[in-house]
Amino acid sequence: MSRRVTLNKNIFESSLTNKIIAVCIAVAVAAAGYVLFVAGAAGFFAAVEPDAATLTTNAKLVSDANASGGQAIQFTAPAVTPTPTPTPTPPPATGSRCPAFPSFPDASCTGVIAGTTLATTSSLTISTPGAVVEAKRIVGSVCITANNVTIRNSKVEGEILLGTGGPYGGCPSASIPTGILFEDVEVMGPGTASTHDDVVSSTFAVSGNDYTCRRCNVHRWGLGFAVKQNTIIEDSYIHDMVGFVGCSPRIGSDCIAHRSCIGGNGAVNVTYRHNRVNCNDLNGEPGLSGAIVIYSQSGHSPAQNVLVEKNYIAADTASYCMYAGVGDVTPTNVRLIDNRFSRGTNNKCAGNGPLALGSGIVLSGNAYTDGVAIN
Repeated sequence: MSRRVTLNKNIFESSLTNKIIAVCIAVAVAAAGYVLFVAGAAGFFAAVEPDAATLTTNAKLVSDANASGGQAIQFTAPAVTPTPTPTPTPPPATGSRCPAFPSFPDASCTGVIAGTTLATTSSLTISTPGAVVEAKRIVGSVCITANNVTIRNSKVEGEILLGTGGPYGGCPSASIPTGILFEDVEVMGPGTASTHDDVVSSTFAVSGNDYTCRRCNVHRWGLGFAVKQNTIIEDSYIHDMVGFVGCSPRIGSDCIAHRSCIGGNGAVNVTYRHNRVNCNDLNGEPGLSGAIVIYSQSGHSPAQNVLVEKNYIAADTASYCMYAGVGDVTPTNVRLIDNRFSRGTNNKCAGNGPLALGSGIVLSGNAYTDGVAIN
């Protein structure tokens, strides 16, 4: 009998002990859950009396009516210092991008400055005097009708027209804008190696008067710059033009688009300095008159006060690489200085030679790229 009582007592004590352990475990789990819940919402939280203990940098006293003394310690994650956004590297000084003569510009130092982020917009009409358009990708034509407009560090996927005064194009304007500056601008047409299109081939990339184009990259139109007066083109790259052979109302009676990379039926007060004029036919259709064309004709402007200096000139399929002062009006003060002519596949730059000259043209320092002088 005594053994049974002792055994029952042991079983009872063991069961009681297990119940106590279970209760303790349940309380611990509940407490841990509470701490995790509070930590998820506002950082780790301990509802204990802080007394006079020293607090670390990620702990602070907060009010808590349920805590002894009405205060508790709240723990927060250590402050994280955000990584600062790097400051963009400024573009290089625009005045020294292209190498000096006897080197010549190319795509690496003309057009949009590398690293520039462009905001895309559609065709623009700029009618505010003094307006500055910068860091834009313009998909469509640009019409400028106001004076002293600047387009800088941008790409134009279309043509640029300067008022109604342009000799070969225009846009709605009652006056001719002056003081226009293009700087670090790419002007790109829609032409490709397979283009056969009379409109593309008879369109100038830039048409007008009274402008400066500096470090421009012009390509994939039929013609580059239409020039009449008060124009400076320097440190620029003109290349990969698009020809057309076929009859069309836009094309002459001989059904060939006669084109140039820089040209016009007259030129008054113009300078072409340190450009690479590689006036090739991207699509293989001929029709180039010359890479640079300066006519002096009645009914148009004469050739007057013209400087063509330190350019690289190539036009393999043209009649001449350059026409200078040719026409029925005597040219005045037309100077060709230190230009370099590519010999091309026929060894003389173009079909008939490097130069077609009017009377009284000043020649100095011109040569083929192999150093042989051109007089």
